Amino acid sequence: MSYLVLVNAKGGTVRDRGARALKADLESAFTQCGEQADIRMLHPSRLAAEIRQAIDNRAGEHAIIVGGGDGTLSAAAGMLSGSDIPLGILPLGTMNLFARAIGVPLAPAESVEALVNAVPAKIDMLEIGGRKVLMHASIGLHPKVVRMRESMPYKTRLARMLNGIIAWVRVTRRLQKMQIRGQFGDKSVVRAASAIVISNNVLPEGIGEVPVSHTLDGGEIAIYLTASASRQELVRLALATSLGAWRDSELVEEFRTASAEIESTKKSLLVSLDGEVVRLKTPVEVAMIPKSLSVLMPARGRDG
Repeated sequence: MSYLVLVNAKGGTVRDRGARALKADLESAFTQCGEQADIRMLHPSRLAAEIRQAIDNRAGEHAIIVGGGDGTLSAAAGMLSGSDIPLGILPLGTMNLFARAIGVPLAPAESVEALVNAVPAKIDMLEIGGRKVLMHASIGLHPKVVRMRESMPYKTRLARMLNGIIAWVRVTRRLQKMQIRGQFGDKSVVRAASAIVISNNVLPEGIGEVPVSHTLDGGEIAIYLTASASRQELVRLALATSLGAWRDSELVEEFRTASAEIESTKKSLLVSLDGEVVRLKTPVEVAMIPKSLSVLMPARGRDG
């Protein structure tokens, strides 16, 4: 079988190991598995065009494997959604949340072996404000932290993580609540919220859990609200999350629905879509697109 492998040349792993060395390692891994692969190291600005060309050409590849972080993979998933071409996940970013959730090993050679032995599985996607989302979106606290973190220089992954902590401390000094009205299915909700998370199916709970649903084909939108704005309450919530007990916290409300609409007193809201910060006009429409994406699922991910 033939694989097309498109790698974000600016991804964290590529920067750490070097593009030539990583490409050689990937080529060797595919060869050892008895497979052929066309591996292309691409500037991020070229990825979308290459994926579109591959979809249009349908040149006989078994799958399109995309290497990068969660943002890169989410963008690729949005483009492949609705097609029958399987998406393979090559985790080359910082957090690699989706790869960890479905059981793709983080070491490049091991991830190649897992992918060539994987089978396609159909999973859900969300459409939020007209944009397709693979994992989740957030409004309020998180996109503000991400935007500030991305404005800070870094050279290593550790430095980027430290920037995230600094950004969180700065944002929570004067975190303001949003006045929102949510229509979650047949339930109307009016709240003053500091943070909203919209998840593709229900988030798991437990120590060390990756914040990606275990059930990726359940057809359910999960929405989580918190009104916590003081740093003390936010620290309590963060501790409850790290201990795997956030669902029982009085600081969190959970709603499950098949569709949603979020209105605000503001004309637009800052939103993080799988880590990409954008501004969406209100009301923000949320829809489920059931089993619209074919993903190469390793045995470990299929076993749950």
